[in-house]
Amino acid sequence: MSAIEPLPVDPRLEPLFHPGSVAVVGASSRPERVGARVLRFLVQGGFAGSILPVNPRAEELYGLRCHPSITALPEVPDLAVLAVDASQATAAVRELAARGGRTAICLAAGFRESGAAGAVLEDELARTARELGVTLLGPNSAGIRHTATGLFATFATDVALGPLPGSVAVVSQSGGLAGYLGAAVTKSRGIGYRWIVDPGNEADVDVADCLAVLARDPEVSVIGLITEGFSDGDRVRRALATAAAQSTPVVVLKIGTSEAGARAAASHTGALAGSDRVYDAVLRQHGVLRARDEHEFLAALRLHAAGRVPQGRGVAVFSLSGGVATLLADLCSERDLDIPTLPPPPDPAAAEALPAARFDNPLDLTGQIGSRPDLLEDVLDHVLGRPEIHSAVLGFAYMLQATHISDVFVPAIVRMAARHGKPLIITGLANAAAEADLAAAGIPVEPLAIDAVDAIAAASPARPAGRPGPRASVPAPPVAGTVETGPAAAARLRGIPFVTSSVVTLPEEAAAVAAELGWPVVAKLEGTGEAHKTEGGLVRTDLADPAALDVAFRALAAERDRRGIGQIVLQPQVEGVETVLGLSTDPTFGPVVMVGLGGVFVETLQDVAFGLPPLDRAEAARAIRSLQGFPLLDGARGSRPACVEELVDAVVALSDAALAHRGRLLEADVNPFVVSSVPGRSAAVDVLLTWADGGPE
Repeated sequence: MSAIEPLPVDPRLEPLFHPGSVAVVGASSRPERVGARVLRFLVQGGFAGSILPVNPRAEELYGLRCHPSITALPEVPDLAVLAVDASQATAAVRELAARGGRTAICLAAGFRESGAAGAVLEDELARTARELGVTLLGPNSAGIRHTATGLFATFATDVALGPLPGSVAVVSQSGGLAGYLGAAVTKSRGIGYRWIVDPGNEADVDVADCLAVLARDPEVSVIGLITEGFSDGDRVRRALATAAAQSTPVVVLKIGTSEAGARAAASHTGALAGSDRVYDAVLRQHGVLRARDEHEFLAALRLHAAGRVPQGRGVAVFSLSGGVATLLADLCSERDLDIPTLPPPPDPAAAEALPAARFDNPLDLTGQIGSRPDLLEDVLDHVLGRPEIHSAVLGFAYMLQATHISDVFVPAIVRMAARHGKPLIITGLANAAAEADLAAAGIPVEPLAIDAVDAIAAASPARPAGRPGPRASVPAPPVAGTVETGPAAAARLRGIPFVTSSVVTLPEEAAAVAAELGWPVVAKLEGTGEAHKTEGGLVRTDLADPAALDVAFRALAAERDRRGIGQIVLQPQVEGVETVLGLSTDPTFGPVVMVGLGGVFVETLQDVAFGLPPLDRAEAARAIRSLQGFPLLDGARGSRPACVEELVDAVVALSDAALAHRGRLLEADVNPFVVSSVPGRSAAVDVLLTWADGGPE
């Protein structure tokens, strides 16, 4: 299967992101009004293009001539910022189109997010813009900001405090979080932004559009995405593929993950909150870092903005105290960071000068380093030069508050960070000059150890294959539709082998058929439409001789006659590790493939992994190896390893089937798929497909 195609940039977005002129419709002299703030921010921000205020009751605002209407503007604006009430927005779009304008930002709230009446207003606005060829950002948008050009087409009050230019781009479906996290809090931590965009209700321009544009800006070091949900999962996946193709990292803060949060998200934007486990799978599959909270989000942005991001999960822990070393090591382990064992420095001078120090990992340099601060550079050089080390946390407590130590430590730390290009974070306290010098070099200082380790964990790449992933819940119960089971269903899943099955109608035939299949056998009642035959008493296993088979056959025949439906099927009993394959349809992203260990692992431990088609063999293998129960497939406790490659084949085949039958095949349950230790023996034992009404054709 082909990979996800990147999303091209729509040419009509150019005037939105790079306008040469901006009209402010609803400009005002009253500072509390939205139109006043937009106009003031454009003027004070130094926007280089034309600024065209529209206000029929004013002649001049902020030294600029006002115009009574959009149609009276002396030039066609590239971009119009609509700082008018929701009830006036559609009329403003019509007037803009009449003047020849083709791009607008609607700042007003009171649309779909406010209820049914607002939804009607939004539909009218979107329809009018579409019919007149006007590109629309919003409504309910906090606008767009570009520090490089002074484009502050927003009413967000953080702009009044002075933006901090930088290389971070933020796309946020929450205008409040865009201004607070994306601008104000980042500024307080020394993180500057280049772009902030709020697509609002996404009546036209959506998150995917914004990602595709910003990912292609070579001056953007990282994109921070704050999202409540996506309306078009396919476009978002293509936009993430664009970011990957441009080597632009994306950090996502997904809000609305709890039941209450999902309700709040729905009422706020009308977006589908979607299934959180599916969002997690999508982001992992596209190499996107998902921050657990705002702290991790900011920490990841800061490291990316500094240009030093861990290329693996190996951490060197430095400390001046055994207790601090232990604390940092525990925190790293809890966050699944590796602490590789290190050899001692090749130069014995450090060990001789610091006899109490431990040159392992964690590296406990003890307080003796305070009397020989000059040795720190050599130790750092040795450790950071190791290929298994990708980042370092330096637990210096309050030692950097002493200037005679910081004057030696800080330059050494800065030099080593620059030489090796690996992220360093200091946990402890430092004097103001030291902290400023470190910040200028992109080296954060965190007073608390947990914040330092969280920052490293947030920016580190995803855990390698074979590590346990986060627990996920199993798919929702089957949806309504046409159900198909047994060999007929299995035949539609090309590439997934199905165990040999024989229909038996008479008890005297059963033993002969079983002998041909090979003892022991399994007898089951097929064709009843039940998803869980075992729980319904419709499956008999471990039938090792004719007598046991006869008892089982007669019991199933009685159940068949009682129901008036079904047929008795015999299968050879397949030996191996039971797994489960599933397919569900997510309302946002479409088909989702699931793989997990069967039995208690899926029912109780919920040990499953998800991926979105198209899945290649490498992606399928990563999903399988992320299972907590993977060692059972890999030969745990001396058992013979199962043929994992045959399970990989089955996952890819199910992914292919999902795309081949997209829109028709709603769910699939291949349970169990038995993975044998004998090549060529792995097979599906039971298959249930749920089709859209009307069946597969």
